[in-house]
Amino acid sequence: MKAWQIVAKEEIAFVEKKQETLPTDVKIRISKVALSSTDIAIYEGKKACYPIIPARSAVGLVSEAHELSGLKKGERVVLSPYILEDPLYRKKDVIVPDVKVMGFDTDGFVCDFISVPQENVYPLPEGIKDNDAVFTEQIALAVKTLSALDTERGDYVAILGANTLGLIIAELCIYYQLVPVLIDVDEAKLALAENHGVYYTINASKMDVRQRIVEITGGKLAEFTVYEARTNMLPNYIPSIAQEGGTVAVVGYNYFLGNLQLNLGDVLEKQLHITAVKNGYGEFNTAINLLANKVINTDGLIDSVIKFKNFDKELHDIIKDRYSYGKIVIDCME
Repeated sequence: MKAWQIVAKEEIAFVEKKQETLPTDVKIRISKVALSSTDIAIYEGKKACYPIIPARSAVGLVSEAHELSGLKKGERVVLSPYILEDPLYRKKDVIVPDVKVMGFDTDGFVCDFISVPQENVYPLPEGIKDNDAVFTEQIALAVKTLSALDTERGDYVAILGANTLGLIIAELCIYYQLVPVLIDVDEAKLALAENHGVYYTINASKMDVRQRIVEITGGKLAEFTVYEARTNMLPNYIPSIAQEGGTVAVVGYNYFLGNLQLNLGDVLEKQLHITAVKNGYGEFNTAINLLANKVINTDGLIDSVIKFKNFDKELHDIIKDRYSYGKIVIDCME
């Protein structure tokens, strides 16, 4: 395979690597790849796991597949980045302790061809465009997040963080007939959320968050609170906006959380239940179905599209002198 590899802080190298494969693996011609905040953090040196080929979201075409796979050459597919270390845990309703993530724990998808296990390959319906399909992994994570909460129709879900994942969770709340309240300090992100149908948004830099939650919920506060790991919001808001006996879900990758602190006395006083969701394993089919039925709107979520051959230069140009950006997509066919 030909690939781009992050080899050190802000240093990318073009490499050729030979993959170790199994006879049952499926060879994929990568067409589109999406970078996440995780990839940017690795590039910026905030998470050192060098050398690594980045990206955990990819769409491609089947190049080679064994006869019993049911896959056809040229078929459009989306790839799951999850590698299960222990096959005994391959059930979505069981806690899975040993899921490795491509692009984070091992090499990802910024390459021309890649061979992956068949279980990581999901055919795409014709109605799903590549630029929508690259969000499958985040949609799966959003689905798993709400599945971890015992919600009922009409429940309020306060979401701390209006990044891509936070917005997708909010859209999913609307579909499930829940009431999302999206909280952030970035006015542009909140405006985008409103354009996506999120009625309640709170700019924490301009409003008293607790008071606004009291007004929105009629004084009962939020039954559920989601803390998105990449948010710039501090978790100290959680006890003030969560209903007594409510549930808090911490979602995403833990290195973003650093040394953030939550007052456990406040958690105890309100008898809050805390759960954590760090990947979307087991929910790819659901995510694809949601995309096929136009439940999730990805308009405005892609910030930039760059060419595979210019990956190193274009990525550097995009993220220098910028504090915030949306999804960066790589066109691997260019």
